Order: sequence, then C-alpha cells, then structure tokens
Amino acid sequence: MKNSLLLSVTIATYKRRDLLEKSLIALSNQTLSTELFEIIVCDSLSNDGTDLMIVGFCKKYPHLKIKHVHTRNILAAKRNLGIAESSGEVVIFLDDDCIADTEFLKNYYNLFIIESPKNIIYCGEVRFPDEWISQSNYYKFRDSRHFGSSRRQDLNKLDCKTIVVMNMAFYKNEFITKIGLVDENFVGYGCEDQDLGWRLESKGFIIEKSKSLIVHHELSGDILGYSKKIFHTARDGMTTLLKRNPAAASALGFKLQLLDKDYPGQNPFKKIIFAFIRRVIFNNLMENIFSVLLMKTDNIKIFYSPGLYKYVLACAYVRGSRARQTILKNTNGWYE
Repeated sequence: MKNSLLLSVTIATYKRRDLLEKSLIALSNQTLSTELFEIIVCDSLSNDGTDLMIVGFCKKYPHLKIKHVHTRNILAAKRNLGIAESSGEVVIFLDDDCIADTEFLKNYYNLFIIESPKNIIYCGEVRFPDEWISQSNYYKFRDSRHFGSSRRQDLNKLDCKTIVVMNMAFYKNEFITKIGLVDENFVGYGCEDQDLGWRLESKGFIIEKSKSLIVHHELSGDILGYSKKIFHTARDGMTTLLKRNPAAASALGFKLQLLDKDYPGQNPFKKIIFAFIRRVIFNNLMENIFSVLLMKTDNIKIFYSPGLYKYVLACAYVRGSRARQTILKNTNGWYE
C-alpha cells in the first residue's frame, strides 16, 4: 500500500459557467483532504464569465489547487490538455455538468491507494437528479441507461460499449505510454468514447466499475434534444469512427449493423435486408409521431415506455446516418 498519492481532476467545459461552478462547489465539499487532489479546468476561452467565476472561486476556496487552461473546443483536446497539465499519478475525467457526490474522490482514492494493477481503468456511476426522475419519464429513461442501482448490476466488467469516460480514472503514465492521446479527430459529437474504450481494451486495459458517483445535470431536456444528439452521433461521430477505427465500430455489434448503412463488413444479402428494414420501420413519420407522444405524456408515469424511447432514438440514428457527408463538416466544436 502506498502512503499517499495525488489525484488530478480534469473538467472539460465551454460556456457553462453556472454548471461549472456547481461542479467546483461539489469538489470543494469532498471528504478527501484537499491536499490529495488538484483540479484542472480545461476550457476554450469561454466568454460567459467563466474566468471571473474561477478567480472568485479561488479566492473563496484558497485551500483548493485549481488551474484554468485553454485549448481548441474539441472534447478530446480538452481531455488531452487535462492529462498534460496534471501533476497527479492518477487522472480523473469529468465533464462540467457532472456534480460529484461527497465521497466521489475518496472512493477513487481508496481504489488506487491499494496498489491497483497499472492496467486498470475505473468508471464511476452516473445518476440523474432524483427530482428530475420523479417528474419526467424522459429522465427516468436516461437514468436507467447507466449501470448502478436501477440497471446493469450484472456487469462486473465494462467494455467499449459501456465505458463512462465522463467519470473515469486511470494511472497517468500507463495511459500515456500505451494509449498516448484521446483521438482529436473526433471534432463533432459522439463516438470518441467508443474509440477510446476499444483502444484501451486492445492494449490490455481492464475497465471496471467504481462506486464514485456523479449526478449528471445534462440539459438536453427532452427526447427531442436527445434525438438531436443521437442524430449528430450518427452523422458526425460515427463518420469519424468508421474512418479512424472501423474495428471499434464493428465491436458495437448487431444494433449498429441494423441501423447503420455503412457498417463495416456487411455481406450484400444483409445489406439489402437491413436497408429494407430501415426504410420501412425506422422512418421519419413514425419518429415524429412517437416523439410528440412522448413529449405530451412526459409527466404521466403510467405512460412510461423505455421501448418507445429506444425506437425514437434508433430512428434519429438512421436519419443521421443517411445525412452523413463524405467530409465531416463541423464549425463550432464540442457543444455543436
């Protein structure tokens, strides 16, 4: 067992001053001693008052070690900057809309202080706010998609399909030596997590669950907002994944094979059958009808239907794959 180690908490952010402040306050209230961790805010010259908020926060909490650094507005670039600027033996990835439980850092610290294997990656639990879940079928569905108290208890190990990069911890030097960087070619929304998970597994890393809990204040708000994200994942993120790492795309399995016209390695017969299914079943008209239904019944518990949410999101993915361009066009980076 080690005597002590330093944790470097990196937070990717852009123009989310208020959410970032909540995230920092949560880190100031940790049960772990502030001497054992630092915070690195990885920004892109946000012009919403983020810099002034951080200056004021540092004055209010002088015992916290906080850096505010900048790079391109690409999520992968922010992850890499956090690693480069970190002083700790262990790096933790967070997003600015992730509010850490008071035991968050202590749980991670306890895992690494007992000399965990160097090839270990820990991913913590993600929940949505209880009041959101109780008032919205949409947030109940979103909450159910993460491992934890309501789902996926049977998973002892995670993989590239279930990795949780917005709540992830690892040994810095081991990551740099074997992985190098998070791929900054993922300039649009989505799929950089699956690429990273696949590369970690291919280099012999083991991805395990941690009790380190964050509450996700994700503000897509409803099925329409989330469908937009899935559309961009298919159109933009998957375009890059198919080009940069087709093996990682293949590892996503049958669902992707069914929904994506460019799934690698499909034989001609399957391609024809799946194209027919996509055209008949996953069409814009049905997506719109069920989206309206889910919106209108969002606060009526008896109308909660996980299957309908999955169907609408599948339609959004198919729509995004059809809109895919030969050259990825993205102008505004991470939050676009």
